[in-house]
Amino acid sequence: MAQFTETLSDASPVTLKVTGNWVLDNLAAIQKELKDVPEKDIQIQADIQKLDTAGAQLLNELAGDKEIQGLQEWQTSLITLVKNAAQEFPASEEKNTLKEEIFIATGKATIEAWESIKDLLRFIGETTIMLGNVITHPQRMRGISVIRHINETGVAAIPIVSLIAFLISIVLAYQGADQLRRFGAEIFTINMVAVSVLREMGVLLTAIMIAGRSGSAFTAEIGVMKVNEEVDAMRIIGITPFEILVLPRLLALLITLPLLTFIADIMGLIGG
Repeated sequence: MAQFTETLSDASPVTLKVTGNWVLDNLAAIQKELKDVPEKDIQIQADIQKLDTAGAQLLNELAGDKEIQGLQEWQTSLITLVKNAAQEFPASEEKNTLKEEIFIATGKATIEAWESIKDLLRFIGETTIMLGNVITHPQRMRGISVIRHINETGVAAIPIVSLIAFLISIVLAYQGADQLRRFGAEIFTINMVAVSVLREMGVLLTAIMIAGRSGSAFTAEIGVMKVNEEVDAMRIIGITPFEILVLPRLLALLITLPLLTFIADIMGLIGG
């Protein structure tokens, strides 16, 4: 692909004869052959069958400002086009300083946070509008869908929520008793467990479990529907996807979360 002939005189340039296909697939092999080319004046004699932008860029780097002999008209045009593009959009080798990187990261984080806030506000607004529509027009409530999601997010979640609350309360009681014993106040262990479970741990554990269990299930289900273009089909036939996919799940969670929190509180007290 690349052959060179060197003249006897040191002042004379090296003639580099390039042949074959100078395309992206052969670029690694061509660069390996070019390692033997001396670092001095080079005259390029071309007899190339195939040429793409990667090969044209490599020829430009070899030739520099010198003319390449033996090129076809379309090859000359391609090399000129690549050369002009490289001059118009030079590769930036400047590295940002630490302060610049901090400002860039802060700006990106701020933009992402603002977009998240807008999405949240949009979601709250759409939810409020849909709830208002359902309240004013009860016939639009999809009761069967709500009951199905109550079963999935509530009844099916009772075992795992109860187990977690029970075990966490046991751990909390043991750890609390060990610390209170140092002050002779282990008698207050049950007070600590009761207050912690009823005021914070019960609802917190329930919320975390439901967010991880039901939230991921909602995401997967709606994501599959979006991939299968079912959401687009709903819009085409005049059905609001938010009313069908989001509102029943939201109403189901509004019903099941307080009940699951009560169950978690009871199991936490039993465990404590």
